[in-house]
Amino acid sequence: TARAELRREYAATDDPEARTRILNQSLTHITTQLGLVRSRLEELTELEGELVEKRRMVSGKLRELGR
Repeated sequence: TARAELRREYAATDDPEARTRILNQSLTHITTQLGLVRSRLEELTELEGELVEKRRMVSGKLRELGR
């Protein structure tokens, strides 16, 4: 993966300029991944709300039927 490659590059050098470049690239990748995770989390939270509402409705219908 890109992250693994950046870790290898970082470990392979002691050059501060190279390490700065590598860390900046890592930060870009992390920021992108964080955005994807947050987006997915938002989708999952929305789905959770929909499922909770469906469960509530089904439970209510069962109560109406006396079951």
